[in-house]
Amino acid sequence: MLNDNKLSSSFKRAFPVAAVWFGILCGPSMASGVYATTYFSRWGGWMWVLVLIWMAFAAAGSLFGMRFCVAYKTYNYGAFFSALYTPKYWKFLKYPLDVYNVLSGIISEAAQLALGSTIFATLFGWHPLFGASVMAVIIIALMLWGDELVRRGCTYMTYFLLFGFIVLIYYTINIRGGAVADYVLNFNIYEDWNPGVGLWSGFWMIIQYAWNSMNIPGMVCSVAQPLKSKKDVTALSILGPLMVGLLFIGTSIITIGFAPESLSQESPILYAVSNFIAPVAKWVVVVYYLVMFFALFTSGPGLTLNITARWTPVFFKKSPNSKLSVGIVAVVFNIICIAVSTLGLTTLCAQGFTLLGKIAFPLIILPMLLTTWGRANRKFKENEEAEKAQAN
Repeated sequence: MLNDNKLSSSFKRAFPVAAVWFGILCGPSMASGVYATTYFSRWGGWMWVLVLIWMAFAAAGSLFGMRFCVAYKTYNYGAFFSALYTPKYWKFLKYPLDVYNVLSGIISEAAQLALGSTIFATLFGWHPLFGASVMAVIIIALMLWGDELVRRGCTYMTYFLLFGFIVLIYYTINIRGGAVADYVLNFNIYEDWNPGVGLWSGFWMIIQYAWNSMNIPGMVCSVAQPLKSKKDVTALSILGPLMVGLLFIGTSIITIGFAPESLSQESPILYAVSNFIAPVAKWVVVVYYLVMFFALFTSGPGLTLNITARWTPVFFKKSPNSKLSVGIVAVVFNIICIAVSTLGLTTLCAQGFTLLGKIAFPLIILPMLLTTWGRANRKFKENEEAEKAQAN
């Protein structure tokens, strides 16, 4: 265990892992504004409440799940869930959880590839399947460098992503500040923003999405090696939800500023940038495209690494750590994701993630509620005693 137990040191160790968390969720769905228009901005000022609900669920899932990941040193989601639910119950949950996590990875990665293909089609006129394939090749190349590069890359790209969204929010307020204030500082429901969809449907949608987000430990456990203590887990459980929650608010402000037109677009923020911000500051278009690319590069490698960490040892027992074995699993996974990406970004976000949320409750939430919190604490104590004995 690290001798430095200062909370500030825990935040330093947790930040690279939180950056991967941020990168996985700040993919094309976030950068394009689809998350915002699907779950938050359609309900005006209620977005603050909806974001807080998501943050509370995500923090609880991280605080509980990552304690087992760190205590038991489990760095693929199969080993993580086995430690969380104990081998006794894991043997019953193994196959359903594998199906769920693979499905979650496919839907999330397909969303990255769908937006990547849209960007390439806009910039170069490429066919969507060719653009998605190029994006997949880039993701696999980045992922093959391993968990350390994924953490470092996500850390640096997170800084730029935050800067880029601050620029976009600034120009949104500069152009439509009055409209933004009117919409986000009241709790009115605008019928033309939500045809046939009421506020309670919005709450139910975000709860289902939040259930899915409680599985974030299963997605970032493959890059959690820097975390060593319960304080590190606490720091991660603060940083991750806070960073992502702030971006939910930021993207909601941008899409609300240009509502209702932006709410019906395949890429709401790109629509706002191209039609309203570009005439005022053309250079912001370049910033936004860089934001989009960095969002893709931070999401895809982490998702692919999570899948390869689980399945390479299964299919390549004799050489689970070789670049060739990892590469083969990554290629097969991304080929499937390319095919699924043809469904489109909006469909994947609105229907795919809602479906995952419904599945997550019986597979993730209920078993987690039945898991003993103290078991992770006892494992931490065992680790500390073993390290003291070894030091003596």
